[in-house]
Amino acid sequence: MGCYLSKPVRTEPPNETPLQDVPKPGDQIGFPQPYQDPRAIDDDNEFPLDERDISSVSDEELLSAYLMAPQLHDYGAVTVSRVSKHLVIKGPAIDKTWQSLDTARKETVAQQVADTIEKMQSTVLNHMPVGPIGRSQDAKCQGPWFTDYGAGPFDTLGELEDWCNHKIDVGIMVKHLKPETRRFEFKDIVMTHQDLALGNLVLDEGMKVWVIDWGCAGVYPRGFEQTALQIQAENNEYADMVLERLSDRQDVVMDQFAKIAYGLSTGRAL
Repeated sequence: MGCYLSKPVRTEPPNETPLQDVPKPGDQIGFPQPYQDPRAIDDDNEFPLDERDISSVSDEELLSAYLMAPQLHDYGAVTVSRVSKHLVIKGPAIDKTWQSLDTARKETVAQQVADTIEKMQSTVLNHMPVGPIGRSQDAKCQGPWFTDYGAGPFDTLGELEDWCNHKIDVGIMVKHLKPETRRFEFKDIVMTHQDLALGNLVLDEGMKVWVIDWGCAGVYPRGFEQTALQIQAENNEYADMVLERLSDRQDVVMDQFAKIAYGLSTGRAL
């Protein structure tokens, strides 16, 4: 692997103090904010696939439209473009409105998310490879189970199970876990989203919830979704309301995940 520098390396003379970038008035400190092209939310704007039947558009046309269209969301490796006036979900991300919702509306949101999880996990996908759907041969798995750097690829469910159990071994090695700690035993793999945070849910005018940002999605063991929800939700009330509505709670796997936290963070390279 190589390293690309956008600017040539500059050597400072011994007595010269390099100038530091100083925040300007109005600058936001911390992580950069997602970019949104104002044209993407302007219904009077013309979009590449207006009045087109999306099902009849070729892959080449769709790619061209995606590249030409104004961006609704651009952050990191995720870019969402608006290609048509009508192919857009209108409504706020629920993280912006959750605190203002009454209990009944919160319960409606939680039930829809729980129903989505139940539907995704109703079909066993053991005939498919573990990981992102349609992944390239060397594509890594992403999400809270796989460290900040991703992990894999895993050719079989057994390989994923061995990888998770190695994280238990790491915990035992550094004396964070007891030698008799229960080991992972995965059975079935199902469709998972792995990032059902409130910021990835859009609530339309009819109180229908839409799930966006499928960047961590893939085929994984059942307990992965519930564990990821607990971590990614960033809102305990929301997470608890969803989890209590699920018919197949995966408490054992969730407890096991907590035990490998060291192996996924500080000990990720071990």
